[in-house]
Amino acid sequence: MHLVYEYRATKPDFWGSAVEVQIRTGLQHAWATAVETLDLFGGTRLKYGTGDEDLKRFFLVVSSLMAVDEGLPQPQAAATSPEALRGELRSLEKELGLLSRLSGYVALVEQFGSDKRTTFLMQLNRTEQTLYLELFSNAASAEAKLEEVENQGDDNIDAVLVASSKVGMLKSAYPNYFANTSAFSAFVQSQIDQA
Repeated sequence: MHLVYEYRATKPDFWGSAVEVQIRTGLQHAWATAVETLDLFGGTRLKYGTGDEDLKRFFLVVSSLMAVDEGLPQPQAAATSPEALRGELRSLEKELGLLSRLSGYVALVEQFGSDKRTTFLMQLNRTEQTLYLELFSNAASAEAKLEEVENQGDDNIDAVLVASSKVGMLKSAYPNYFANTSAFSAFVQSQIDQA
């Protein structure tokens, strides 16, 4: 479920800006994180409904199996028995090797320890497949740096400014920036194991 609100809080400059809130189940979030990770690191555009037909089918089959697991209606284009879906998923995984690709993206991401500073600028470079995390002692400096990055107009850079007491909390809040597709991969592997 996607909800869109209008910002009317502390910064008048932002009044009227749209704020989107997405409400998902845990499996839906794992699925969305995997799609975004593949788009960010693999250069696909699955999130926008384009790209390789086999990859799109893979994610459709997984979403149908997740719907079955959660007791929700299956997507019409993949509404069949879980057994048939698992067999198809096994074949698609054998052909695409998507789970190993996702685990490879995890290996690309630099591991961060904890830090007490609370403002972070995360920059994901899709071309170079690198994640750069910069820590700031105050929000004003961080906002200035974010503006500088955004003004460069580099479409290969995804930047986000967040506040957190530990990097580990960032990994939970923004798993796609840290290539955390473990929940998705675990679900897919469990389905393949049942095929």
